[in-house]
Amino acid sequence: MLREQNKPTAQLGLRSEMQQTLMLIFWAVLICCVVIGSLAPAASPLMVAIGRLHINDKVQHFCAYLALSSLPVIGFRDRRRGIVAGLSMFVLGVLLEGGQH
Repeated sequence: MLREQNKPTAQLGLRSEMQQTLMLIFWAVLICCVVIGSLAPAASPLMVAIGRLHINDKVQHFCAYLALSSLPVIGFRDRRRGIVAGLSMFVLGVLLEGGQH
């Protein structure tokens, strides 16, 4: 039998609509964090604090863009819109790279 859409899920006790909304909110916050982190000067307190984590810069970028590209695929109801939004994160990365120079 198919599960009803509005039935609470086992994962956080939240309805699937609420989970999708929270994922998309988290995605928007993550976009803001990546934009701010990418455009902040290297000497800023934020970047100095991130530098103290001793995590390779490439690993940080990989994880951030992996999350940015996968969250909309999971969060959008329409799979096609989610994939387009996920692929648009490539464009965001290119634009941010240009903004750094």
